[in-house]
Amino acid sequence: MRKKTYEIDRVLHQYWAEQDMGGFVYEVQKLQELAQQAADELAAVIGQQDLAESFIDDKTRILENQKKALDAAGGINRLLQLHQEATKALAEVGAALEKYQAALDAAGGMDRFMERHKMFMAAAREFSPIFTIEPGKRFGKPCIRGIRMTIHDVLEYQTSGMTDAEILHDFPDLTQEDLDVCRAFGAYMEERFKSIES
Repeated sequence: MRKKTYEIDRVLHQYWAEQDMGGFVYEVQKLQELAQQAADELAAVIGQQDLAESFIDDKTRILENQKKALDAAGGINRLLQLHQEATKALAEVGAALEKYQAALDAAGGMDRFMERHKMFMAAAREFSPIFTIEPGKRFGKPCIRGIRMTIHDVLEYQTSGMTDAEILHDFPDLTQEDLDVCRAFGAYMEERFKSIES
């Protein structure tokens, strides 16, 4: 009887030991799974950190390049000065455009201006053979004997108070005949414009 009891105890003891061992193995497996999950999460965090570091490196390089460009341009103060100059120049262009628009309106608008321009071009072709018109030269404006001097240039010099001698001195390609023809053409066009407007 004692032997049987001992045998039963041994079997029970072994059974409980196996049960304990099974529970232990289960706990170990669970801990391994948790450890693997933590390792995966850590790897993801490290990957995000690598991405963040790469992003920061890229941004740092961009900022360094921008700083170099800024330094090459004379620094932030120079950049601000250029910005102010550009803003001022833009305002001046705006004022000039308003002035031109006012002059255009006073002349009767764009249609009237174009009509007068066409009349001027046609009259220049007919008035004298010294007036030449070439599409690639001075934006197609009538020039004098093919040189880069327009009728308008000469008339402006004459009406600004320059004497013929001064004009001929400053522009040796011109002749006295050129100046006389331009003056006569200016008077002719003035009369034509007056007759149209009256």
